[in-house]
Amino acid sequence: MRILALNSSPKKDGGATASILGPFLDGAREAGAEVELVYVADLNVKPCLGCFTCWLKTPGRCVHTDDMAGVLEKVLWADVLVLGTPLYVDGMTGTMKMVVDRFLPLVEPYVEVADGRTRHPARRGRRDSQVVLVSVSGFPEIENFDPLV
Repeated sequence: MRILALNSSPKKDGGATASILGPFLDGAREAGAEVELVYVADLNVKPCLGCFTCWLKTPGRCVHTDDMAGVLEKVLWADVLVLGTPLYVDGMTGTMKMVVDRFLPLVEPYVEVADGRTRHPARRGRRDSQVVLVSVSGFPEIENFDPLV
């Protein structure tokens, strides 16, 4: 199993996100998984322009030249994608949101309905992977995570 973990805490290894994400990844390694950890704060990622070039003009490839091309390769490599983020104003960090928005080239430019949900299907040739959310919050109530989930 191959796991890609994205840690979007600006504190990297010094924050609460790492205190939860680290043992999770250690356990995966102990179980035999190949793990790669990327700190989102270290990436040069430009925001999605919503131009849909990655869908229509250059399918699967964004107009931006930045670190996201490498991240997308790693996402395609992974069987499991782990999104690690502190809870910021009921959601993920802005840097993680920018990365997630740039996943657009990985899906097709049309929608399908499956199990009562409308979604963009994965681009041909892309394996389905599992997504795991690891998040921390300074508030004690679990309901604070509802908007993020």
